[in-house]
Amino acid sequence: MACLLNSKISKSCGYLVGGISELYLTNWEEVATLTSGTTTWTTGATQAKWFKFVPEKNSGSYIDELVVNNSMKSRNHSVSFRVNKKDQNALDSMDELSLATLVAIVKDRTGNYVVLGKINGMEATVASANSGANETDEAGILITLAGLQTESAFIYSGTIVE
Repeated sequence: MACLLNSKISKSCGYLVGGISELYLTNWEEVATLTSGTTTWTTGATQAKWFKFVPEKNSGSYIDELVVNNSMKSRNHSVSFRVNKKDQNALDSMDELSLATLVAIVKDRTGNYVVLGKINGMEATVASANSGANETDEAGILITLAGLQTESAFIYSGTIVE
């Protein structure tokens, strides 16, 4: 099968703001069906429960990037966010995020919802609690999830059940 270019990217005309404003995480094994437009993905056995996280301003981002190893190609999906809270509930969540395989739906600051990790899930590569050294340092929890996928992330327009 030939791989041919069949679409273009037009220039945006207007203001754009980077970052993410919220994200929803669920256990990869629990996702039953995720549909958006003509894209349907089915795995797992039960209805997923999505957990909402609101990152601190200017602390959250996601990446969907091409990875090339010799002649093999895949996509790296990654999401990183900070929460400036360190109570026991936040520390317990950090511990759970450290061990889980997850799917993310991120809302970027332009209002798009993007699905990451749908094929193989994502796992924590960073899960740290930090006190900061100075009074104005960021102090809280930093989480980075990442995973190799065999397709690009996609825009999601369905309903998220928390």
